[in-house]
Amino acid sequence: SDWSSDVCSSDLLATSHSIVVSNLATTSSHYSNQLASSSTTISAGSFSLQVGSGAATTITVGSGTDTLDTLAANINSRSLGVRASVITDANGARLSLVSETSGSAGQVTISGNTSGLTFTQASAGTNANLTVNGVPISNATNTVDGAIAGVTLNLVGISATAVTVSISQDVDKAKEAVNEFVTSYNAVIQDRKSTRLNSSH
Repeated sequence: SDWSSDVCSSDLLATSHSIVVSNLATTSSHYSNQLASSSTTISAGSFSLQVGSGAATTITVGSGTDTLDTLAANINSRSLGVRASVITDANGARLSLVSETSGSAGQVTISGNTSGLTFTQASAGTNANLTVNGVPISNATNTVDGAIAGVTLNLVGISATAVTVSISQDVDKAKEAVNEFVTSYNAVIQDRKSTRLNSSH
């Protein structure tokens, strides 16, 4: 559906912008197959984790020693840019891996898996894509700065048709600022006059 956003500022020129949001930024995430519980031991093996274009790191699963709990702790201790956690429900426990960076730069890749776990990609890391006055914009998050000077766009959904963002000057605020300047300026001038008069006596 169509929506519009009005921005008032005494620092910006009154303008109107046409915006179309084709998709929002998403964060890469994966989850494992279910085990009986978070303390169930995992078959030995290894897999590699890579975030974006960074170097891949090998995660080793020890024979008869590692569980989902210990594996999550191991991954989190390495500061790989991935947050590991264990999700437990009525059917069992799964390992969840979520990138700490949204957008395509935070895409998590799991490769060379020989462990007793299988992984499914829940969400790919993608950039937000929009056009501002016909100009294509790609952004890693849904908070867009710089597309319109002095304005931050918070994207909450896609738009089937163009959205109008109107920027209007806050005239009352501008008048208040001018009046404050005049008052301060007159006070300074008056103080100088008083000083000169006193020094002449």
